[in-house]
Amino acid sequence: MSKSIDRTVWLEGNWLIPDYSARPWVMWTANLQRRIDGIDGPVRWVVVRK
Repeated sequence: MSKSIDRTVWLEGNWLIPDYSARPWVMWTANLQRRIDGIDGPVRWVVVRK
């Protein structure tokens, strides 16, 4: 399915680099529940590939 999409791909995976797309990912949501000292509640951790 992702092969036919003519735009950047933003995938979601939980801690592991996603390998389910036919196209290379540009952004990856690595975790929706990351905790960071000084911030109340979960933080969305997003990885951007150069």
